[in-house]
Amino acid sequence: RALGHTFPSGPLLLAVARLVRRKGLAWFVEHVLAKVPDASLLVIGNGPERQRIVELAQRAGARDRVFLAGMTSRETLNLAYTVSDLLVMPNIPVPNDAEGFGLVAPEAASAGLPVVAANLEGIPDAVIPNETGILVPPQDATAWVAALTHLRRDSMTRQQLSTRAPKTIRERFSWDRRAEQFLGIVRDLPRPSTPS
Repeated sequence: RALGHTFPSGPLLLAVARLVRRKGLAWFVEHVLAKVPDASLLVIGNGPERQRIVELAQRAGARDRVFLAGMTSRETLNLAYTVSDLLVMPNIPVPNDAEGFGLVAPEAASAGLPVVAANLEGIPDAVIPNETGILVPPQDATAWVAALTHLRRDSMTRQQLSTRAPKTIRERFSWDRRAEQFLGIVRDLPRPSTPS
């Protein structure tokens, strides 16, 4: 109700992104979601691809399983992390528009939500395979369907990821850990030579 939708039974996939081409959501709706017929997709975010996603969902026969929530409050986003089954990041390569670190991935994982993400650009730095989620080749619909189907059916693996993910995120991405890594880099920098 807080998200403004009643979701059908079956797995709820979550995407949190600006709706631009490189995020791959239009591609995902057109090529993947239709092949995972019992899953629904909740999209939090806005952008120029919104109408295209709606049209592709209609064309793929999945309009009743795609929910566009727009921008939400932090409280509602946290709720989405807890009620969803998987976070999807189906990014696709777009010339001159690379994906960076992908902050949504560790944020979802810290809430215990496993991540299924494209193995592309900066995303592998944010998703730790078999700890916080899994990486899938970008734009490989067969691999995406297989990964989602596997995680949907294998509740033990999904539960293991949910349990491991918050601990892994704390260990790898806490401010203390980042500060320690930064100081290590600074310590390893070559010292300037002193004039004689």
